[in-house]
Amino acid sequence: MAVILVMFSGVLPYADDVVLLAPSAGAMRNMLLLCDDFANEFSVKFNASKSKCIVVQPRSSHLRTDSLGFYIGGNKIEIVDQWLHLGHMVTSKCDDDADIMDRRNSMVGQINNVLCHITHICCLCCAIHYLFLTLYASECCLLYTPVLTVTL
Repeated sequence: MAVILVMFSGVLPYADDVVLLAPSAGAMRNMLLLCDDFANEFSVKFNASKSKCIVVQPRSSHLRTDSLGFYIGGNKIEIVDQWLHLGHMVTSKCDDDADIMDRRNSMVGQINNVLCHITHICCLCCAIHYLFLTLYASECCLLYTPVLTVTL
């Protein structure tokens, strides 16, 4: 929940994305009803198939989330344990483990992609040197400046 000064803000908009935060299932249903009223008044459609709900509850709670049932525009919203939102993994556990693992896997993939292009190099020292020169040429040189080409 976001508290700005002394006011509760349960709506976090960004471009065409809206995040609703509510302290209870009843409060979330009320917010979704307000969204339905807004949609009817201003001819806006909320897409329930693109909407997801993450339920955060205490570890000691044994509430079955499949029985909650949230709806927008008459369509049920899927309840998930994690969701990628604006490039970050949000989980019902409120931790960063899934997000960190996702970023780690992305970095490993990018490193493997670079290594695929320099397999012809004989040793690690030469590979680092080649990589440095390639990055320098592509990122540090001006567009119209001649680039020094080194053949290993």
